[in-house]
Amino acid sequence: MTRDLDIRFSSSIVSFLFVLHDVVLFIFENYMPTIHLIIKGRVQGVFYRASAKQAATELGVTGWVKNTDAGDVEMVATGTDEQLRKFVEWCKVGPTHAKVVEVLMNKMAEENFKNFEIKR
Repeated sequence: MTRDLDIRFSSSIVSFLFVLHDVVLFIFENYMPTIHLIIKGRVQGVFYRASAKQAATELGVTGWVKNTDAGDVEMVATGTDEQLRKFVEWCKVGPTHAKVVEVLMNKMAEENFKNFEIKR
């Protein structure tokens, strides 16, 4: 009887570990990092926000962009590491008439968005 109990107990642990494994995989497969960006330079009045929205949409990045009172552009963006890497590279250049001087980036807690929008 003790042997039966050991086998049932062991199979319960193994089953639990398989479920835990599946849950962890699901979380990591669906995790999308989020970053906060401040773009400094000549970035207002040069279609930076509209161009950022287009670039984000093409890359599959979601989030938002807005002008700040200080004359910068602020963004929150969510995507895969590769999508965000490409998006940040685009942000460092911006649209044709922009002159980006600095891009400040911080990681944030994950946020989920349906699309990329321009905030006013």
